[in-house]
Amino acid sequence: MTRLFTEFLKRIADITTQLTTQGIPLTAPLTPAAPPDPDDPWGSNHPAPPVDRTTLAW
Repeated sequence: MTRLFTEFLKRIADITTQLTTQGIPLTAPLTPAAPPDPDDPWGSNHPAPPVDRTTLAW
């Protein structure tokens, strides 16, 4: 079991090195938020107010 774990960590390190060497990012970039659609009747530039969920009857 220890050998498997050691080989696994070594392989991860090898792949990380290869990706870094080739200039491939290891994390995905953040996706920018879509601009508000002025034609959306439900759209708003204001954040939604907090909801007190303790009083909601489900």
